[in-house]
Amino acid sequence: MARAVLNQADISRALTRISHEILESNRGSSDLVLLGIPTRGVILARRIAETIARIEPDAPPALAGALDVTMYRDDLGRTRTRTATTDAATPTTRSAIPPAPQSTCSAASRGWLR
Repeated sequence: MARAVLNQADISRALTRISHEILESNRGSSDLVLLGIPTRGVILARRIAETIARIEPDAPPALAGALDVTMYRDDLGRTRTRTATTDAATPTTRSAIPPAPQSTCSAASRGWLR
């Protein structure tokens, strides 16, 4: 039987604590942007942004966004990539950024993959 690690109250408390830590480290939210990596990171960034907005009402409204790192992954040849989301709240654009150069030192050559 599966056991829940954190219940809803625990998650809420953890997000509140993380939000306070972020605000303390950055001395407020005036120059703060939270970027989440799709798919779950975007949801987490938004939830932290909502929590920060409750803690600090003068926080900027566009505090959270998404960062697509698909073209910079080193496992594109081995793993299916994520599908694009059609969330209207997070606009996505494809720019003419060239893919990252292939590394000459891969995880396999370092012995990390066995």
